[in-house]
Amino acid sequence: MHGKPAIRTPGGNEAKRSAKWLRMRRLVATGLIISGVAVSVAPAFADSSFPLDKYPGFGRSTDAALRDDTIAYWEAFQREQLIADCLAVAGFAYALDVAFPPEAVVAIAEGQGVASSATGLLADASPSARNDAYVEGLSATERDRYFQTLFAERADDIMMAEETGRIPDGRGEDFASGGCFGEAQAAIPGIWNLPRQLGDELEVMRASIDDSAELRDAKRQYAACTRESASLDADPAALEAIVAGGGPQAAAAGATLARCADIWSFGYRRAAEVAAQNFVTAHAGELAAIEAQYAGIMDTIRDDAAFRAYLSERIATDTVGEELH
Repeated sequence: MHGKPAIRTPGGNEAKRSAKWLRMRRLVATGLIISGVAVSVAPAFADSSFPLDKYPGFGRSTDAALRDDTIAYWEAFQREQLIADCLAVAGFAYALDVAFPPEAVVAIAEGQGVASSATGLLADASPSARNDAYVEGLSATERDRYFQTLFAERADDIMMAEETGRIPDGRGEDFASGGCFGEAQAAIPGIWNLPRQLGDELEVMRASIDDSAELRDAKRQYAACTRESASLDADPAALEAIVAGGGPQAAAAGATLARCADIWSFGYRRAAEVAAQNFVTAHAGELAAIEAQYAGIMDTIRDDAAFRAYLSERIATDTVGEELH
């Protein structure tokens, strides 16, 4: 893997930290490191459709989740274009650097039929490394103007936040959310915006699964299966604990897990489907609007030559794995 170039001049470490802060800030804004933002793929739904799959941002099956990741990555690319254009107006250079989990980038490229090509990237310098080096080369005055333009924040505050993991005293969640970055985020709120807005309702939906008639019935059938199979009255988690413990009942518990698995899986799936359909009914207006907003979006993405070129370049280097470091 190509490492970042050594920083030898004064201020280099600060530049690296401030560039890292930018990548982390983009991840937060995109929703990628906010736990429970949407409805992530679960094994019970990975290979088949789910009531929420048709609504962008709520995909749960493998195909729908890949669609949502592709849209999210493309939107993040568009924000990066806006940031670069905004900084250019102020006289600054900026290499587009889309922050996204590397394994998802590879899956997106495969789904788009994009092959790797290093023609547009320096072989030994990722976009983040180039931005690091650029910020490092600015004078203290210009570096401050850069971050004022980018985030509407002083360079010292950005670097302090990165170094300590804390925002400056007296500041709230709006820290580092202005400037070119804030304008780009406002222009393209993104596919995860509605799931964020409906986060509480999604949690209610999830909670309703555990207290549903469908799951209670599945639990009764599962308990009957475990008693018949191994004289054990336990749910899957308890059986897994017995297997992990390696005691005298471990083999029987393992066989019971395999024999009774479909009862639990199908019961949970049915309960989740009912909960999801209730959610769809309760939020029909918002979901219809998001479906209409993203109608035809995958065709638009496939026709975006600049995006496809960027994606091709990113998967050409193993530096894509440095996104979160």
